[in-house]
Amino acid sequence: MQNYERFQKHELTLDTFLATTTLQLEQYVDFLFFNNENFNSPQEEIVQSMLANINRLLCKKLGMPELSNNEIKILARYFTDLMQNEPISLVEQRRRSRTIQDFQETLKSVNAKLVSIVEEILPLLKTGLNLSLGSFEEITVTLFFLYFNHGYQPAPIPVVIMAHGYSIASGIAELANQLLHQNIFTAIDMPIESHFETITNKLKQYLSEIRNCHEIIVMVDMGSLEGIQKYIDQTADLDIGIINNVTTKLALDVGAMIMEGNSLEAVLENAKQRSLPNYVIVKNRVRPKAILTVCSSGIGIAGKIAALVENSFPKKMDLTVIPIAADTLQHRQASGIFDKYNVILILGTLNLKPQGIPFISIEDIINQSQSDQLQEKLGGLMSKQELVVFTQNLVRNFSLDNLIDYLTILNPEKIIVYVEEILEQIQKQLEFTLSNNILIGLYLHISCLIERLIIDKRFVYYLNLEQFEAEHGDFIAMIRKVFGRVCRAYNVEIPTAEIGYLYNYIYQGESVEKQAECVETSKSELMESVGFTE
Repeated sequence: MQNYERFQKHELTLDTFLATTTLQLEQYVDFLFFNNENFNSPQEEIVQSMLANINRLLCKKLGMPELSNNEIKILARYFTDLMQNEPISLVEQRRRSRTIQDFQETLKSVNAKLVSIVEEILPLLKTGLNLSLGSFEEITVTLFFLYFNHGYQPAPIPVVIMAHGYSIASGIAELANQLLHQNIFTAIDMPIESHFETITNKLKQYLSEIRNCHEIIVMVDMGSLEGIQKYIDQTADLDIGIINNVTTKLALDVGAMIMEGNSLEAVLENAKQRSLPNYVIVKNRVRPKAILTVCSSGIGIAGKIAALVENSFPKKMDLTVIPIAADTLQHRQASGIFDKYNVILILGTLNLKPQGIPFISIEDIINQSQSDQLQEKLGGLMSKQELVVFTQNLVRNFSLDNLIDYLTILNPEKIIVYVEEILEQIQKQLEFTLSNNILIGLYLHISCLIERLIIDKRFVYYLNLEQFEAEHGDFIAMIRKVFGRVCRAYNVEIPTAEIGYLYNYIYQGESVEKQAECVETSKSELMESVGFTE
């Protein structure tokens, strides 16, 4: 009403007033369908059914253009909203009665036929719905009819959209016309319960009524409609282009090309090229994190590595460790694992360079040469201190696993507890941290040393022993002290010569491989001395 009053004061031209009113109606329709959750759905269905019957009745009586299913749906939503909310009070209507009368007269001057159609519709709805409908509602419904008509200029190549569903075709057509600001599209809806023959007859009737036009495009969605050319080839003196898989985007493309003056064949060919589907996968599924272990020796060793890694975690982890065969990983046959798990890291002895997944060798973890990458991949699951503990546990567990092969009479799980305590005290007394390589060698050396002392208490030879005793008395005392508990437990005494070899190992940093070789030699000599032969 405010815009009309501005029109009366000559602040708006008639065209501007109608354009502004159309924009407001578009916003109101958006509100009805997308923001208003208060409408009563059963009521709306009754109103919609009544409007559909009135539409058919008046089309025959008055020869008016048939409302599309989408337009009927919009009116049904409006009347449902009207039944639940009073748009303007009776007091306000009486106060503005003169303005309302003038508004009606203005609308008659714009389109008297539409006003007469509305005057036929409202009494039928008033009776059927037991709803009070007056001059204000007559103005609103007339504006809706003007909104449906839009006043757009006809297109050089009209387009008919046919689609399954109550108002799919009319929804696409009206939105495309609205966005392109031209009356290009007409819709023929095909409700699920309708017969194909009924729809083709509607199309034939539409084609027979077309004037001053020699080309037309029919856009269909799917199914039986895709073969509709069999029923319409000879129905009119028209060139008819048919294209399937209609969507709002395709309709807008076709409409834009028609407005640009493209020929029928060019429009259809370009539409075919532009309607190719595209896709994107948004991977939101949360997959559990996993580490794979792989070894060139086979799945068996990969399984042992997996168990050692899992047992080295400093706490219960939301992480799965999975052994995998090298050939399976190499030929990407483990796609099931990658689909099910988010693989963040591969550990092992064989780098197959898996695409996109970092690999860290067990040796690099022990040497601490890949600590940054380990921190990057496991930092979100462990703190820095926990990562240190994880590495220490890994060294311990790999040493324990090796001890099983080297020890003959001692329980590896029991002896490694003593050795772990010894190494911890040595590092504390010396005030420096031994490398993981040295630690693994010492785990093996000290464990085998204790077993050797139990079985064969003979002294070993150490070059320049007297000089060593004179120069490193503090070191010798410290070692005897940290070995005290294990010596009492097994009733042994550590010779000074053995302490000399420990000194050399700690300060000279012999390699793990060399120490393992020495231990293996000592083991063989030990076995021979007690009468065991392989």
